[in-house]
Amino acid sequence: MEQEEVQSFDSPGSRLSHLLDRIGFKEQRGKMQDFYQYLRDKDPENFGDLSYSTVRGWFSLYSPSIKKIAFIVDALKQNYQIPCDEKHLKTWWKLGGIYPFYLPEAESTEALETLEPENKEAQNKLLYQIMRLISEEDGSHQHSLTREEILSVLEATTDFARDFADPKQTLAPQHYLRAIIRDQIARQSDVKT
Repeated sequence: MEQEEVQSFDSPGSRLSHLLDRIGFKEQRGKMQDFYQYLRDKDPENFGDLSYSTVRGWFSLYSPSIKKIAFIVDALKQNYQIPCDEKHLKTWWKLGGIYPFYLPEAESTEALETLEPENKEAQNKLLYQIMRLISEEDGSHQHSLTREEILSVLEATTDFARDFADPKQTLAPQHYLRAIIRDQIARQSDVKT
């Protein structure tokens, strides 16, 4: 976990490599070759003509198209569990931004098990909505928040949304969420200066 905190994942290749490590794909030498062969074996329709040099490019500065990323995630799901929101993961791999594995797996699983089944979906929607708003606000103000700062903003916004929501309303209005996110990002910038 400490190594993840200091990594910036500034290239699509570093994000792909981290994704594969995170789901338990081969973490040692030969990962690139095994990934290439895995895709060809699991989805020959989409990756039968895939070249090794293309895969090698994916492990550096290039990323596949978003459509190919969706096929890759589907192929990985055949043998591996994806421990985060897939939509967010695909965007993160392609463009960077908010780290999709924002909660440690143990905490995430434990927290979700304590929620009632009908409340899990609302909780997941709320977290996704907040992460999307954080990403928008951070980008529009030209900030580059660290993982710890993002988690701080996420926690403050989530706490407010949970406290604000009444039993009949499961999601807080976006303008309140956006105001809190702006405030928290501004506070993180003030701390830096």
